[in-house]
Amino acid sequence: MKTLILYLKIFLEKYPVIIAALIIYGYYLGTTLNFFQRSDVTEMRFVDFIFQYDSLIFLWIIAYIFIRAENLRREYLKDKQTMKSYLTEAEKSKIASGVVAGVIRQIEDRVNNPLTVIAAYTDEIRHKLSGENEIEKKLDHIDLLLQRIHISIKDVSVYQTQTLLEDIQTKFETQNNRGTSVFN
Repeated sequence: MKTLILYLKIFLEKYPVIIAALIIYGYYLGTTLNFFQRSDVTEMRFVDFIFQYDSLIFLWIIAYIFIRAENLRREYLKDKQTMKSYLTEAEKSKIASGVVAGVIRQIEDRVNNPLTVIAAYTDEIRHKLSGENEIEKKLDHIDLLLQRIHISIKDVSVYQTQTLLEDIQTKFETQNNRGTSVFN
């Protein structure tokens, strides 16, 4: 019994126009038979003819509303699925972003602390040997290299964040190009 109901539901969802047409023509057949049976018994008035044919128009309106409601339900389910997919991707990206941020903090901690010590030593050496140009040039070069290392770590952080954002954007654009947009 459940399988029959399931098959009827699938058929109804797949072919709502056929179901609506069958109901309309079945109702129309029933009212027409009733109309002709009554015409033998009583005299038909103009109002009887109007009531005979207005039911057909009302049934078509009901069928249109039913089919439109079914189409809207399908669009809603499709949009709901797309939204779930967007939320899943956003959650994955949030997790990935957290991991990248943690790795970058670890790298900054492990690299910047020694860089700070090296910079402090170069400043100390610079003050002790303030008159020697060649040593100061080498110390300036060391400071420049320390700065480049610090900037490189920041660049890696920015690059990883940008890569994550581009991946998210690509996934969303791919879904939108397939016609699964939430905004349709």
